Amino acid sequence: MSAPPTEPGAPPGPEQDPAAGGRGPTRKPRHVKAAAKLLQREARRILRRHAARVGSAPAEAIRASLAAIDTHRAASDMAALEREAEHLDELLHQHADFARKSPLRETLENVGLAVLVALGLRACLYEPFKIPSGSMMPTLLPGDHIFVNKYIYGVQIPFTDTVVGEDVMGEIAHGDVIVFRFPLDEKDDYIKRVIGLPGDTVKVEGRQVYVKPAGADAFEPLPRKRLKGERCKDESGTRVLPNCALYEESHGDHTYVVRYVRGGLPPPSDGHVWEVPEGHLFVMGDNRNQSQDSRAWFVSVEAVTADGLLTARDLRDLTDETLFSLVRPGEGEREGGAGEPSPTLDRVRYLADHRSPEHDITLEIWRDPPLGPQAVFDGIARTLGGTATTLDELAAARGGPKKAASLRRLRALGEGIDAMVVAEDAQAYEVVLRFDPAEAVLHLRCGKKICTSRGRLASKLGEVLAAFHRDPQQDARAIMWEERSVRAARHWTTRSDPQDRLLDVRYVDPGAAPKDQPAPKGPPARAHLIAWRSAEQGVDRVLDTIFASLGVDRAQVEPDDTLVVPGGSAWILPAPGGRAVVLADRAQALVVELRCDRAVCPTKEAARKLAAVLAEAMPVAAVDRREFAKLGDRLDLGLLPVGQRREKLPYDRVVLTGTVRGGPYTVELAVWRRPEGGLDAQLARLRAAHPELGPAPDLDPGAYFASNDQGARVAVVNPRTEVVFELVCRRGLCPTDEHARDLARRAIERAQDPDNLVDADASRARPFVPRGNVKGRAERIWWPVSRFWLKIP
Repeated sequence: MSAPPTEPGAPPGPEQDPAAGGRGPTRKPRHVKAAAKLLQREARRILRRHAARVGSAPAEAIRASLAAIDTHRAASDMAALEREAEHLDELLHQHADFARKSPLRETLENVGLAVLVALGLRACLYEPFKIPSGSMMPTLLPGDHIFVNKYIYGVQIPFTDTVVGEDVMGEIAHGDVIVFRFPLDEKDDYIKRVIGLPGDTVKVEGRQVYVKPAGADAFEPLPRKRLKGERCKDESGTRVLPNCALYEESHGDHTYVVRYVRGGLPPPSDGHVWEVPEGHLFVMGDNRNQSQDSRAWFVSVEAVTADGLLTARDLRDLTDETLFSLVRPGEGEREGGAGEPSPTLDRVRYLADHRSPEHDITLEIWRDPPLGPQAVFDGIARTLGGTATTLDELAAARGGPKKAASLRRLRALGEGIDAMVVAEDAQAYEVVLRFDPAEAVLHLRCGKKICTSRGRLASKLGEVLAAFHRDPQQDARAIMWEERSVRAARHWTTRSDPQDRLLDVRYVDPGAAPKDQPAPKGPPARAHLIAWRSAEQGVDRVLDTIFASLGVDRAQVEPDDTLVVPGGSAWILPAPGGRAVVLADRAQALVVELRCDRAVCPTKEAARKLAAVLAEAMPVAAVDRREFAKLGDRLDLGLLPVGQRREKLPYDRVVLTGTVRGGPYTVELAVWRRPEGGLDAQLARLRAAHPELGPAPDLDPGAYFASNDQGARVAVVNPRTEVVFELVCRRGLCPTDEHARDLARRAIERAQDPDNLVDADASRARPFVPRGNVKGRAERIWWPVSRFWLKIP
């Protein structure tokens, strides 16, 4: 039989004492200590919960064994500690087996504890993420694995949006790369860079980002520079992408690289301005034009629409303007400052493009004109009735450039001008220039809303001359193409094939020049026929040039009544060495001039006979380009016709037709559908803001009307469709109250149909990330190995 068990705390027997030949500890000391500690913890738990069920005597034995284990551990007696631990295990097995944990339960509890610890670390400290797309390239590539710091901005209580300790831990800063729950679908996690903080205003124009920090007065562009020596890579990081540009950009304490791929479509709201509300963030991807970020987040809503009550067609019917643009200035009001547009309110503004001659700019250019630049210049100058001047004198006038460098540049541009005349009328300044070496004439008319003074006219003329001197042969529209001061369409002529527009034939003695060769310059030809068909510069401008070349004032010469020109007039005038016949058909925009020396036109009657031949052929030549080219063949002069071949028409023009948009030419319409507090509450708010509103039963039982010098205001309540709308018409569009009442009646009629009020397919921008959606800051890349532990800038 085996020896009876030793009493707790009793000295070991001879067979157990190592000095007496007994056995020592059979396990390593650290394992013995760990096992004893676990047994003690289990025994204390059992005594705490089940002492009564165990019984008093076994409970005292267990307590004695617990004390003995403490004594042996303090004495570092590992053999005794091991024996006492085995004794305690036997006591627990005999007297408290019902309360001991099974191996399965122990395993499950340990696994559960490990899971809880891991979840706590993941929720409060660090969480791994995998990058799913290329929206953050080149900073992060698809497939990168990163660690996100969850406590850097404070600790977020799991399963809530509440963040605690933000003031102690730190706040989100400009340029941080954050992971957040996507505001439009919180099941998805997104990663972007913070561009705007609460109170900031963000503007994006093309490839440049502007930020106006909270409290600042002006936008500041984010500093950046082009990285010319680096190449864009595809999502695998191996293939070089063409037509891609990299920029190093700085924001806050961060410097990082962004990229733009040519052909990538910008978000539909590119160019918009975003005001970041309190508690929200504005974010963008580093792959700027291939990132779905704050610029492109929209949600579909069933929203009220204001343009269903009043359309541009209604405005064309009921006002004197014809061209309107619709804008939504605020995309609806914000609900509770949360930054989300309200579908219960819509505001629209119609801006009329009101024709404004004071905003016009016209540039005309003649190059090697048939009658010479002097005649063109004199004809225009005589019509303008201005004064001769120089570019220096013009620049010295009020409003001209003040900087010495600008004046020197303007003076250099004016060195090639041979003559210059400036004039003005009530609407515009005009200047005409002659360049003799280039055989060119420029005529610029600039409205007084653009060229507000003669000095500003000099600056504008300097811009034109700089473009002209770069390439004197370029068209007028190319010279003025970059003009941005006029909000209007451009209209221009083109110097295309001149054969249909200009006929220039010289008649020489058969012995004076070889056949099919142009007449040499120098002495006048025996006869010269020039015809302008549908001249872009107009009949009057052509006639002014002809008369100027003859040294005659057109206003002082009466037409020859004996010559009949359908739809026009005829003149027979003296010319150097002979006579000139001038025929003008205003109805068909055809002008013909024939100059002949005394051998061809010895008398006025001889000139009149040639004029009659031309006048008879003009009606057909005006409408048939082939007959126009044969116009000179009808003359029997006994001379050799020599045509002058031109590649382009000598005249071209660009007209920038000015308009005024907005201001007094504006209609504003706001519609509330089921407003907060009800219809009466919304009406009360409108009347409190505009106490001058009074009942207008002639419009509608629920209408209120007010007017002043700036315009008219109408407020209407429609209980049937549960709407309140407000219409404001400025005096430019509503010069009388009746105009505003007509618009109000049209809107009241439309408001009766609910289908005119609801846009079921409407979308509203929802560009901001709520602060509570932020999970943490992306800090390190831990996979792939080639990018291991790389810090995210």
